[in-house]
Amino acid sequence: MSMNNDVVQQIMDRINIVDFINRYVDVKKVGKNYMAVCPFHDDKGPSLSISEDKGLFHCFGCGASGNVINFLMQYDNVEFKEALKRLAKEANIELKYDKKKKSKFDRFYEINSLAAEYYHNNLVNSTAGKKALSYLKKRGINKKIIKKFKLGFAFDDWHGLYNYLKRNKIKFKNMQKLSIVRQSNDRKYDFLRNRVIFPIFDRKNDVIGFGGRILKKDEKQPKYLNIGETPLFKKSGVLYGFNATKRNIYRDKELILVEGYMDFLTMYQYGIENCAAILGTAFTKKHREIVENRINDIYLFFDSDQAGRKATIRSLEIIFDSSISPYVIENNTSKDPDELLRENGEELFYELKEDAEDGFSFYMNYKTKNIDMDNPNQKVRVYKNIKNKLYDISDKDLRHAYLKKLADYFGFDYNKYYKAGYKKVRPRKFYPRNEVLLVMFILEKKEFAEKIFDLKSKLGVYVTDENILNQIRKLYKLYHNGKELFVKGNVSIFINDDKLKKQIFEYTIANKFELNKKNLNSLIGEINRIAKIKQNKEV
Repeated sequence: MSMNNDVVQQIMDRINIVDFINRYVDVKKVGKNYMAVCPFHDDKGPSLSISEDKGLFHCFGCGASGNVINFLMQYDNVEFKEALKRLAKEANIELKYDKKKKSKFDRFYEINSLAAEYYHNNLVNSTAGKKALSYLKKRGINKKIIKKFKLGFAFDDWHGLYNYLKRNKIKFKNMQKLSIVRQSNDRKYDFLRNRVIFPIFDRKNDVIGFGGRILKKDEKQPKYLNIGETPLFKKSGVLYGFNATKRNIYRDKELILVEGYMDFLTMYQYGIENCAAILGTAFTKKHREIVENRINDIYLFFDSDQAGRKATIRSLEIIFDSSISPYVIENNTSKDPDELLRENGEELFYELKEDAEDGFSFYMNYKTKNIDMDNPNQKVRVYKNIKNKLYDISDKDLRHAYLKKLADYFGFDYNKYYKAGYKKVRPRKFYPRNEVLLVMFILEKKEFAEKIFDLKSKLGVYVTDENILNQIRKLYKLYHNGKELFVKGNVSIFINDDKLKKQIFEYTIANKFELNKKNLNSLIGEINRIAKIKQNKEV
């Protein structure tokens, strides 16, 4: 996708940043600016300051900053191009695409959408689909959920989807790339057959893949089957249902994690709308990236069988290395979460959640249940095994805390047996204040920019940071090539150094420095003074 920087400016002109952020968190006017509780960290707040005039936000707690595009990128965890595309659509701005780049992934999404429509129509409008509807009804899934999550049915037919897509002029190679149609020798066939179909959506509500639940018992076939990995679908990075629940998860700062499709759909139907499913695998690092720094707590509500226990342990090991506090909802009823809810209602679920066990306690009890704690060899072996896993925790303070809990659990002297061995962390660096102000003055107005550009021969003496100097040279070149620098959103458009950009946002929101003629003249005087001192030394 290739687009002009003008699009960023147009978006900022047409979408009011205060109104936009107010959709996600409550915004209140405080003085000249607006304030809100920051959604990007555990804000006791409010720490998020919003400048309506500048179209910028900055959090004085975690440092998050930017414009409406940056806010959407961080809130929905999407790439720049995706955020730009969504906001341009909202602002009724046409994006100019590079056709070659557009065709590949957009076509894949279109094919998956066609396949989802085909499966859904099979379920709700065909005679053969009645048995699948009957199965869903038996499992307590109502029509509203079927429609919202576009549940479908794959006929007991080797070529149903293939023929449908072929009639819609879809090339077989693309069907194959999306893992919905496969080939054995010269025989092409539908991958999912005689199954209830669960379309899998990404966070922006596009269909990226499919899973299926078999209707007819067959020992040779798995009960649940997902398509293989594709350019769109990577199982380890997808949380099923997250597209529908992310707002509630972020709002509540809490995620209830279940194992599969039916668990999630039943939870959602019972009004538990801060949940998601992991599609039968354990919680992964990619899953963690989706919610880290956005939630405080995660509740694991997996099946009570051995596979569910092992998935819980693997998930906890991933969660320990994060800012998220894990809890385990004990399900000792020998029933899957969806069956538990159908038979007992949400009241029992909330009782179980209230009694959820701390994740570390659950982990320790599981790891030590089969050892004799009075046997020194068994005890030390398990202790070392767990300690080595906890050493992988990246945050120093968090690693300390978990290792202390581990030592306490085994009755060991933490200070005696633990050796830190940490690397020193370098303090955070900022660009020199006055050098950042130079860039801000340039972007403030034409009159200021011209005064600074007139000093270009002296700036090399005054500016100590090469990155700042290169940025000023870039702005000078753009200006003298006729580029309009003095537009709303110009920091986002013309500054490509993230550290500099962030510092400018912070200064702007804080209103620490007035960009007026008096202060500019003072800065110019300082530049001339430094240049003169150097000139005298050379003489």
